[in-house]
Amino acid sequence: MWFEKFRSTLLGFSFTQSLYDHSLFLQRTSKGIVILLVYVDDIVVTGFDQTAIYATHQLLHSTFHMKDLGQLTYFLGLEVCYQPAGLFFNQHKYN
Repeated sequence: MWFEKFRSTLLGFSFTQSLYDHSLFLQRTSKGIVILLVYVDDIVVTGFDQTAIYATHQLLHSTFHMKDLGQLTYFLGLEVCYQPAGLFFNQHKYN
């Protein structure tokens, strides 16, 4: 039931659900795209339109009891490293 409410909330906010991965939602805007991925009780929101990302955060916080954990550092076994040259992903824990 929780996921269906989550899904219908996102669809009502102009997101589309991926046909290939039902936990992936996309929102196209005039400035770019917002990508939302949900896995169990973790949600990653990213994209190129910072205004739309902020609006998505506001929508989620006003509709669901959520906690923002800040900048992504780990997700599904991937470590995210922020460098001046860009983002780097690794799985050092699995070596």
